[in-house]
Amino acid sequence: MYIKPPRGDIQLEELTECVTTRFQYFLSRYQSQAIKENENSSLKFEYLTLGTALDRVGHFTLRLLAAHCDDLSQFIGSSEASFFVERLELSSPKQIVQFINTTLRHLEESGNSDFGLLWRNEFSEILSLMRHAFKSSHMNGFSHEQTCCHYVCKVPFQMCLKMVAKRELQLEKGNVLVPCGKWKQFLHCFAEDFYLNEVFKMKSSPIIKEFMSDDRLIEIKKEVVRIFYSNSQHSLSKEAIRPDDIKELHKLFPPCMANLYNNLKKNHRLSHYARFNFSLFLKDIGLSLNDSIAFWKSEYSQPSKCAGKCSHSWQKDSAKYTYSIRHLYGLEGKRANYRAPSCYKIQNNNLGPVEEGGCPFLTFDAKQLGKCIEPYILQNKEQVIEIILQLKSDDHTKACDYYRKTLLKEANVEVSNDAATHRSPVEYFNLSKHLLFDRSIKE
Repeated sequence: MYIKPPRGDIQLEELTECVTTRFQYFLSRYQSQAIKENENSSLKFEYLTLGTALDRVGHFTLRLLAAHCDDLSQFIGSSEASFFVERLELSSPKQIVQFINTTLRHLEESGNSDFGLLWRNEFSEILSLMRHAFKSSHMNGFSHEQTCCHYVCKVPFQMCLKMVAKRELQLEKGNVLVPCGKWKQFLHCFAEDFYLNEVFKMKSSPIIKEFMSDDRLIEIKKEVVRIFYSNSQHSLSKEAIRPDDIKELHKLFPPCMANLYNNLKKNHRLSHYARFNFSLFLKDIGLSLNDSIAFWKSEYSQPSKCAGKCSHSWQKDSAKYTYSIRHLYGLEGKRANYRAPSCYKIQNNNLGPVEEGGCPFLTFDAKQLGKCIEPYILQNKEQVIEIILQLKSDDHTKACDYYRKTLLKEANVEVSNDAATHRSPVEYFNLSKHLLFDRSIKE
């Protein structure tokens, strides 16, 4: 139950790998993409073995990061609880008894610390009863018959509110009766609530800011946040957007996608690869298949203003365009899960003379950049363009990141220069949206 934090020293590189491995496993598990140790996976499973020092290091470090980032706390809490129960299911009765003994010892060593306060004794009694059930051979694992009531523990209903809300347990004078057939569900529910409660206590601790000002933790947090928001399939980072939202949300688009959006609104057409990349970008930031079809229909139903470069229209080619969009969403052709291109891929595309797209910080001059920059947000446009031109000669993505952070600062969003950087247009959008969301919550 991760009651006792680990002790000792660890190399920074190993700590970073331990934390990111755990987090990447959670993301893959959350998406129901099975990971096997013997397959082509870069994950090091020695960091994920229940009860080891590295397992506890990964858990407590992620808990610390979650206390400093609201979006992470709910996701990690749910994942930690599921991961905890998942490993118990794979454990032998002997291993489970050993785990219970270790947890009881940690509870005793915690003494009068903050653990549970209200539930410390109750949880110790539950674990003792579970140990007896396994020692007596009544239970051979947590894949136990759910209707079994041979062993029943009585606990305060507040210890498993989700199960009570679903009416999965019998109430009796303020307590609930948890039969051995539902101990697995109880442990999942209690583990998640316990985790979120611990994160809440850390948030209210005055020392949390001192911890998170450590340069080493800042770098680890940046990497975890980058992984979190770069994962476009993650339901917490990709909320559904509608076609009507795009007009307002395009202010958060990176210049490469904002340029395509502006060209589309101006000419009601895009070249083939520009349309391909922009469609994938909209898909990965949350536009559904049906809304994508509606969005492109609204544009391609209007007369083309491409001066004869495109004669296609929705009225004439609707079947072709619908098939193309369904293909990008993995519903036609080879049914591949296409993803929006990364910054590296965009910067290394060889565009034809009439092709739109590319990275503005690579191909645009100062005049063209000026047209891309949002005039109603930036106050000192000339100075910003000069700085961006200096940056782009060295690192195009760095120049784009500077632009993103400048926009946010001009919008009165708190963002530090060492905050997480993006590696794709989707990451750019998600990081900007995340910071603006945080500001709205504070307000």
